[in-house]
Amino acid sequence: MIQYLPYGIRLLVIFTVAAAGAWGAVAAGMPLPWMLGPLFAAAAVAMAKPKVFGAIPVMPTPLRNIFIPIIGLMIGSQVTPQTIMHMGKWWPSLLLVIPFALVTQMISYALLKRLGGFDRATAFFASSPGGVVEAVIISERFNGDPTLTVVQHLARISLAVTIIPLLLTVYVGHPVGSASGASAPDAVNPIGVLDTLLMAAAAFVGAYVARKIHLPAANMIGPMIASAALHSTGLTFALIPTSLVQVTQLVIGASLGGRFAAVDMRTLYKSVMLSLPLIVVSLSVAAVAGLTVSMLGYNSVIVGFIAFAPGGVTEMGLIAISIDADPVYVACHHIVRIFTAVLFLPLIYRFLIAPRQGA
Repeated sequence: MIQYLPYGIRLLVIFTVAAAGAWGAVAAGMPLPWMLGPLFAAAAVAMAKPKVFGAIPVMPTPLRNIFIPIIGLMIGSQVTPQTIMHMGKWWPSLLLVIPFALVTQMISYALLKRLGGFDRATAFFASSPGGVVEAVIISERFNGDPTLTVVQHLARISLAVTIIPLLLTVYVGHPVGSASGASAPDAVNPIGVLDTLLMAAAAFVGAYVARKIHLPAANMIGPMIASAALHSTGLTFALIPTSLVQVTQLVIGASLGGRFAAVDMRTLYKSVMLSLPLIVVSLSVAAVAGLTVSMLGYNSVIVGFIAFAPGGVTEMGLIAISIDADPVYVACHHIVRIFTAVLFLPLIYRFLIAPRQGA
């Protein structure tokens, strides 16, 4: 028992830091305070590299993976029989993800190669619109630099989940609140024992099956699908309690911030500077996509923008819920984006980019 004491104290320290960041963000009226506050606070601690019992206090990645299914359950709980009917009408909108993702990819690749001096593989996969893990694995397969790929993606996601809520705050005219979904869900649909068991089963079984069939972002997508099945069939109408959603955001934000522990200031500065033009490109493409989706009548400009905006599935799902946008529509588009990155980008690199290596 004593041997686990240092680990427990480090965990307590990072939770305290993350909570202080969240409360500070709430007091400052920041968008998504329970995620962005912990992210910035944990990043500051990680970069300062203080030692607690010989190690830097960071949020353990396995703990983040435990909480990610809750986001999937929350998004899936928004699905109703009416939603299922509408999804059949979304397929043209979903197909638009592929060309818009490829346009973003190729422009970002050119910028990283020219401005950053990256080799072709690193530049290509560091600008991938897919998830961090998938991008790093594929980058290594083609002899890219995994460290630069990770840092570039973390800088992109951190900027995305910071800038996009700020833009939406300006758009709606008031600070975006916590990503809790509907107001006072506990009072509307209190979660009982049977509901709790069903939701827990959806989380465990959904994540397990999604990992077995190698779905991207399996810990979130599997529970999301399972939760959607439960809610769309009326087996449960329970919503995740607000307090649990806030803790989930805190863990996710602090975990993302803790990734900066292994990054030196020079590399971080370069990655952030390179991410600025990339984020401008991504947001511009997302804005055009949002306008296109709106003109075609599939959703509003703002929901279309979030659906095509850069960032992780979890983070964009949280942002969608926080402004009462359609989280299922948004999540579906980001799932297609990840599949596009995982399935098509390696082929594009192998047959179009790599042959020009010596050119």
